[in-house]
Amino acid sequence: MNTGGLRGDRIIQHKLVQLMDGMGKLLYLNCVWVLFSLPLITIIPSTFALIRFTTIWICDGSTPTVSYYAKQLRLCFKDSYLFFIPIVFVLFIVWLDVHIMAYAQNNLWFYCILLIAVIFSFVAHFAIFIKVNISVNIRQSWILAIIMVGKRPFVFLGFILGYGLLALLWLFQTGLAICYMASLAVFILCKLCLFSIEEIELLKETLS
Repeated sequence: MNTGGLRGDRIIQHKLVQLMDGMGKLLYLNCVWVLFSLPLITIIPSTFALIRFTTIWICDGSTPTVSYYAKQLRLCFKDSYLFFIPIVFVLFIVWLDVHIMAYAQNNLWFYCILLIAVIFSFVAHFAIFIKVNISVNIRQSWILAIIMVGKRPFVFLGFILGYGLLALLWLFQTGLAICYMASLAVFILCKLCLFSIEEIELLKETLS
């Protein structure tokens, strides 16, 4: 009997089951996010709750209940807006600058501002993850995020590849992308940031 072949088949079957289970949980998380985002005023705290939800799932494999999601949304409602409104303001200013530079045909400043916007977005991703999952204030979450971006630049490449795949999914499989639009993006964010979670915890102690 070819035991090696059987073992290989079992491994493939196990991986397929894991993949299908993961896709099912991502679909579930996306549906919960949509449900709690329907009044548009809750879309920001709902996204923060989704980050917490996804982190728990990745770390211990459990899928928290809808009631837990609602509890997290209530807890982070105020902080999420205090955190997110300045990000929107900065990105709006950058968007205006990019359009002004493009209209003025100043290519050097156009690309400089575009690079700043990309770096700022990268730092903001880290800062949001830190604020949701670690007991720090908003100022500390930004400081830790800036430090981690400097220490772990390879994660930046992961974001580019991950979100690039999401963009391709939107282009070629729009229906599928809608089913996973929030949960898959948040999964990529949490998976990449969790590589640095222990180091973030240690840096947090130095800021306390």
